[in-house]
Order: sequence, then C-alpha cells, then structure tokens
Amino acid sequence: MTAQLVVYGLEDGLDPLGLWQMQTAPALSFAADKGVPAAPTWQVALPGASVEAQAALAEQLLALQLALADLERVREELLALVAGGEVAYAATSDALSACRAELLSAVHAARAYSFDQRLSVGLLEDRESFFQWVALVKQVQKLVGNYVYVETTLGGREIGRTTVNWLGDFETIWRSVATAGEAELHQQAVRLALDSRTALLRVVTVVVTGAFEIAVKASVPGMQIFLLPAVWRFVRDVLAELRKARVR
Repeated sequence: MTAQLVVYGLEDGLDPLGLWQMQTAPALSFAADKGVPAAPTWQVALPGASVEAQAALAEQLLALQLALADLERVREELLALVAGGEVAYAATSDALSACRAELLSAVHAARAYSFDQRLSVGLLEDRESFFQWVALVKQVQKLVGNYVYVETTLGGREIGRTTVNWLGDFETIWRSVATAGEAELHQQAVRLALDSRTALLRVVTVVVTGAFEIAVKASVPGMQIFLLPAVWRFVRDVLAELRKARVR
C-alpha cells in the first residue's frame, strides 16, 4: 500500500512534482474542534500496519528527492538553451526534443513582435499555460503566506497535527496517545510537507529565472513576461516526462 498525500484548501491547485493531490474542500479532522483558521492543510494518510506505513512514507520521501533531482535537470536544460550567448539548442532525438522545440518556437515568436505588439496579442497563443501559471503562483503564495498545518493518519486513525509558524516554531496536537513509532512517522510527514512546499517555491523560481535568462540572451526587453507561460509549460512537461521515464 502507498501513502495518500493531499493538500486541502486550495482552489485550482496543482503539483508539478507529481506527489500531492490538491483539493478545495477543507480537511475534516483536527481543525473543526481546535479553532484552527481556514488555511491549506497537508494531510498524509498512511496504511495501518506499522511496517507498511514506514515503507509508504519512505517511498514518498524518496519520490520527493527524485523530483528535486528532476527539477535540477530542468534548470540545467534551461541554462543549456541559452549557453554561449545565443538562444539555440542542438537538435537531438531524445524524448525532450519536443519540449525544447515548443519553447524555442515561443521565443522566436516573441522576438517577431515589438513590445506594443506583444501587448496587443496578449501572451502570444498559449493562454491555457498562462492561466495555469497564474494559478500555480497564487497557490504557492497561499502556501507560503500561511502557517503550515500537517496532519497524519494511520489506517484512517488520526495521529497528530502540527502547526509550523513563520518563525519555524512547531506545535503538535496529538489526537490520542501516540507510540514512539507513530510520533516518528508524523515527524517525517511534517518534513515531507515542509520540503514539498519549498520544492514548489523552487519550481516558481526556476520558471521565473529561466524566463529572465532567455529574455536577456534573446536581447528583447520585457520578453520575460511573455515567456513565463512557455517556460512554465517546458518545466511542467519535462518534469512529467522524466517521471514517466523512471517507470518505463
């Protein structure tokens, strides 16, 4: 059995790292009777057997580390795209070629317009990616702008809820007496949630930095604004492709 990872309290949420489900409905657990304000809640649901729970959580922690390695690969791909002072990339036959080609197409399209023309045509053509990018930024802002609430359940039984404030102080509420093993599982779940939030912020940073670097190399003032949807699409699609490659 595997762990179920859900973040409650987010509208139009998405996880480009492929670990968490994002849902609008609030978590129906500790919050109801503890006066906890409405805010995103990270919930880690583990199978009831101790050995299975430990294995399931370890699997998710490893998945996060692999996702972070994939994100670093994406960052390197973006840097390679602007290496040598030119916005160009040698043709290759690997699975990422289509992603590179789409991004280069967006760059060349942006260069074909003046700044005023780009304003008149909007974000060139990919409005879906634009709206998804805006949703991701709002999601990360909400996650970073609130305290972190992390809940752990074991076989459907609530174990603990930890609140982490902006100063990094922890406060944990235990629904029942937790064994040392259960407390350790909850602590690892908190770590998983905190590291995942940092990773999502890192995704936004990679997109913004990539768009800026490409705009500079392309020598088109202000183009980074128009490239954000295309770079976001590149980051999203390459991350998905790298995940698929691991399970083939």
